[in-house]
Amino acid sequence: MKKIAKKLATVLSLALVVLCFGMFAAACGDDDKTTADAYTVKLVYSDGTAVDGTKVDTTVQLCHVNAAGEEGTCFLPKKVGADGTCNFTTDDTVALKSGEKFHVKLNKLPDGYSYDANAETLYFTAYGSITITITKN
Repeated sequence: MKKIAKKLATVLSLALVVLCFGMFAAACGDDDKTTADAYTVKLVYSDGTAVDGTKVDTTVQLCHVNAAGEEGTCFLPKKVGADGTCNFTTDDTVALKSGEKFHVKLNKLPDGYSYDANAETLYFTAYGSITITITKN
């Protein structure tokens, strides 16, 4: 009986180790995603220089727009990086279906700056990149 208990304990221990390695590998599996599989927003000032996200608290938010044009869920905002960019993947949002799009919104712009929040160019219909120019008021 003791031999069976020892063997069972060994098998369960090995199974636990394999499970832990599998979970660790799955958690680290997002590293191979590229910006080709992302919605990338780049913020620039009117002179073309990038908005440095380490110096301002500007965030970017994507909001789902259904095929009827109704805005629905807005996903968690993301902070702009030092290079002025912010990337979203389907891990951050949902997969778009035919006729759907994401509306790009900017939050916490630097004092005295604005952007055209109603511009048609502020929509993603597929993976890609959008550059938004913020201008001094």
